[in-house]
Amino acid sequence: TGMLGSMVLPALLEDIVAGYKTTVRVFMRPGKSLRAEYTRNPRVQVANCDYLKGGDELVEKLRGVDAIVSIVSGPADVIHYELLEAAVKAGQF
Repeated sequence: TGMLGSMVLPALLEDIVAGYKTTVRVFMRPGKSLRAEYTRNPRVQVANCDYLKGGDELVEKLRGVDAIVSIVSGPADVIHYELLEAAVKAGQF
């Protein structure tokens, strides 16, 4: 994750509802890595995917996802449309 993602991920992993533990699937672009403390966390799933391209790979990686929190910003924020379309194709929304 980038600067913003590294601030949001810990909040997504907090236990705020008794008995409910979230699992977070983190989408990582090629060449990017996640801090070791998160790769060792059993509640973090790393999905290596060039999500900026959209397509079938993104659709497959979105299968089984219950909610999407997208914090992509800047020039890459156009991915939100691809992300939404892929989520619909994955049958999630």
